[in-house]
Amino acid sequence: MIPVSRIVEQIVRSHDFAYYGLQHSLVNLRAVADFIHVDVERLCKKPVQRHTIVMALSRLQKVLQEEPSLLPNIVVENISVKTGLVEYIFQKDKAVYALLKKLYSIIADHNAGYLTVSHGLSEISIILEKKHVEMLEFEAVQPIAVIPDLTGITLHIDSTYTFIHNLFYLLLKQLAPKRINIIEVLTTSREVTFLVEDKYWEEVFSVFQQFLP
Repeated sequence: MIPVSRIVEQIVRSHDFAYYGLQHSLVNLRAVADFIHVDVERLCKKPVQRHTIVMALSRLQKVLQEEPSLLPNIVVENISVKTGLVEYIFQKDKAVYALLKKLYSIIADHNAGYLTVSHGLSEISIILEKKHVEMLEFEAVQPIAVIPDLTGITLHIDSTYTFIHNLFYLLLKQLAPKRINIIEVLTTSREVTFLVEDKYWEEVFSVFQQFLP
């Protein structure tokens, strides 16, 4: 039989607000106990008294306060915005690779315009500027989906952040309360790009400005 204390810890670690609140003494233990009571009994498969949960939370709080903060501190060196993007999604096929070869040539002739290519197990995603789409010929291959009117907001960060825990959690957490839909998240060692609908880009830019020095 799994101890109640272990069940309580499992639940708290799966609820970020409870974890953060306990770690920083921002929440009332009885209120948290009431919030997780049903889940504790469900996982324990037996009735559990509220005071038992409160005691488990009190002990757990001391453990959490010794742990590093859930949210890392980061500094974004710069933020770039690229509007007028469109995403094409293709089924993997030889004709798609021929299309990519032509696309790379077009980009090279136009001073390295915006281009991102992602290879999945069965699909290839191409994100590029609308002005380059007009130069392509799709007779040989047709996309299975097209997502127009996109903007890429790129955060320029230090490459050491590759090894920082919860980086993406921190960034996405800023956007979740605003219910901004993220179409894609694209990364390199020094860049994190959020691809969103054009109507959201100013709001996303505003949110991430807090990380600028």
